[in-house]
Amino acid sequence: MKRVHVWENHVSIPHLDLVLVRPATETLSHTLGSLSRMGISVDTEEVEIHGHVLTD
Repeated sequence: MKRVHVWENHVSIPHLDLVLVRPATETLSHTLGSLSRMGISVDTEEVEIHGHVLTD
């Protein structure tokens, strides 16, 4: 099971019981960079992308 779920308007991190608001206009790389700076693993095998998330 993936540990980080990125949706168009939020990020869900179930193992931390955490949901973070995410602007729909924010790129995926910006979101992943922010999560990484918070100490959350953003390795490929840890992240699942849902819906219409903007990429770079």
